[in-house]
Amino acid sequence: MNTVEIGKRALSTIRGNKALWFFGFFVASSGAGGAGGRPGHGGGPVPIWVWLAVAAAVVCAGAFLILHVLSEAALIEGVVRQRSGERLGVGAGLRDARRHFFRLLGFKAGALGLAFLGVAVLAAPALAAALGVLPAALGIGISLVLAVPGVIALLTLALLYEYGMRAIVLEERTAGDAWRAARRRLSGHLVDGTQLLLLSFAGQLGGNALAFVAVLPGLGAGLIAYAFGGLPVAIALGALVALPFLVPVIGATASFRSSVWTLGYLEGREAR
Repeated sequence: MNTVEIGKRALSTIRGNKALWFFGFFVASSGAGGAGGRPGHGGGPVPIWVWLAVAAAVVCAGAFLILHVLSEAALIEGVVRQRSGERLGVGAGLRDARRHFFRLLGFKAGALGLAFLGVAVLAAPALAAALGVLPAALGIGISLVLAVPGVIALLTLALLYEYGMRAIVLEERTAGDAWRAARRRLSGHLVDGTQLLLLSFAGQLGGNALAFVAVLPGLGAGLIAYAFGGLPVAIALGALVALPFLVPVIGATASFRSSVWTLGYLEGREAR
């Protein structure tokens, strides 16, 4: 596998179709936090605005989740079309992605559960030592023993996750069958998968550097606003100035990463 060539083609793909950046933004920015604890104070009645804020947060989180899953599928479809000389618009991409939604959602939920389980297993000895259930030396020793195989297992899960999503979208597989297809794809091609992982990581680092540059105008505007209007005005103005620069960078970075994995998957399938 020519990793450099895949990187060049991935850059060419995202330059050739800016609509992919829209999907990339929702792929990258879909982390949604839940509301925990009990709102209110002192055991009194909860103000209505608190319930409205919680409801709005839940609706926004659900909308971002839906757009994230649809955008993941649309990005993969868009890279394939761009590779064959076609262009995928935002509307067409969302329509095409709908048929993959539930299979991709189930696959992502399974991958997230496995990731949480792996992290829990790695963290359990240290947590037990911190709570006094295990001696500190024993907890640290077990954690060190588990560290290497645990990290390898999580990296393998990351590779299976990327391959499995493309098996669902490109081959119309079910969520369960996608795991089996991903294992077959990874078997004997661990080096190729590792190269794609490093390339996508390098793209993410480059995107982070560009994101830092993109927020500088907003930071400057916020500092000026802070001198005259205080912190709330500074935050609002800084975000207003930075977002038009930051959003395209986030979208392009996620589009590049998806393009790398999709092109690598297609190249491996064609080689077979």
